[in-house]
Amino acid sequence: MSNFQLSKSGELKISGDVTIMNAAAVKDAVLNALKSSKNVTLDIKGVEGIDLSFLQIYFAAKQSAELLKKGLSLINPPEGFLNLIKDAGFGHCFNFPKTEGANE
Repeated sequence: MSNFQLSKSGELKISGDVTIMNAAAVKDAVLNALKSSKNVTLDIKGVEGIDLSFLQIYFAAKQSAELLKKGLSLINPPEGFLNLIKDAGFGHCFNFPKTEGANE
């Protein structure tokens, strides 16, 4: 199950499972956030389950945001997300700041 909380500033906190089983809910939440804010930040710190469907939704939403002249970014990636993008060969698409004590 996925949970979403959109702040007035455009930060969408996503928690829980964001795998293919919840892809429709994730897509709807991200698109609704884009409709209501000029700049949307997806805070994925609370994500526990993630797969490539989340990446597909993110990249599609990023294209939509660009067409709408809006911003879309990700913050607070959990270790599972970092491993996923590295293993899938998408590490070069993201530039997350290094955190203190993070593994190289």
